[in-house]
Amino acid sequence: EANITIKLPLATFEPETETIISPNPFQNQILIQTKINGLKTVRIYTIDGRLIKTDNFTTNDFKIETTSLKAGLYLLELESNKETKVFRVLKIE
Repeated sequence: EANITIKLPLATFEPETETIISPNPFQNQILIQTKINGLKTVRIYTIDGRLIKTDNFTTNDFKIETTSLKAGLYLLELESNKETKVFRVLKIE
């Protein structure tokens, strides 16, 4: 019987970059809560990559109005000076 040791790197959890997108699916607005400080740019793309909305925020909790969007799947990109995160969001009627 052989003993095998596997060393895996520890997962890092960075609570200062935690982000919550809600509700998902959404109807008329998306609420974003993040611990990322500073200026944040939010972009919404169609699933085929076409940019349809851009907003800039400095607060950590903000809302994006989405009444002009049709029902369907979108990509929400949250960019800060530290990182860029992409989330899939679904608009329903």
